[in-house]
Amino acid sequence: MNENVSMLPHAIDVAEALGLVAQEHGNLQITEAGRRIVKGDPKSVRRELRKLVDKIEPLGELVNLLREKASLSIDEFMELVEKYYPGNAEEAAKNLLIWGAFLHLFKMDEDDEEIRPF
Repeated sequence: MNENVSMLPHAIDVAEALGLVAQEHGNLQITEAGRRIVKGDPKSVRRELRKLVDKIEPLGELVNLLREKASLSIDEFMELVEKYYPGNAEEAAKNLLIWGAFLHLFKMDEDDEEIRPF
């Protein structure tokens, strides 16, 4: 599949934390929520994953901050990202922005100066 196998344990950990899979005696089993994700179209997948955002850091913290403040400066955003991903903040920030946009949670403004709710 030309994928980095070293990422698999991390992907399993995230899927388990989100309740999409469960481990039992070393075996993975897909949960009902996992089945809905697998069978869903992008709109329903987005809806299902939005329900789980509070379990995913730093997405949960970002959403809560945006509820409180209505926007974050890029410096505030990067400070939060660095807290969770020290030494790898640039790549993590890009991924967070992609997920934030996909889930319709937040996006960067057109001037690349602030993060705002979708």
